[in-house]
Amino acid sequence: MRDKYIEVLRKAAEENNGKISYKQYEDQKYSPSIKTISSYFGSWTKALQAAGLKTNEKYATSYFKGRYHSSFARLCQRKQRAFIVRAI
Repeated sequence: MRDKYIEVLRKAAEENNGKISYKQYEDQKYSPSIKTISSYFGSWTKALQAAGLKTNEKYATSYFKGRYHSSFARLCQRKQRAFIVRAI
């Protein structure tokens, strides 16, 4: 399976100027699904790394940190607790 998934990712990247984003893969409805590939490798970024493809880890990290902080802030607000953000 690993080799098949890597082959699909490389082919998708080749069709998209040498790189493939999560959104491009999803929008172009490649198969197997992102969920299948991400589950197999542990994440979309790890799948791209295994295929030797360029990743946008900086964006992914900041995106998920932002989502985490937003979710935590809402939880604190509901519980009426202080929310302090520290640089990581």
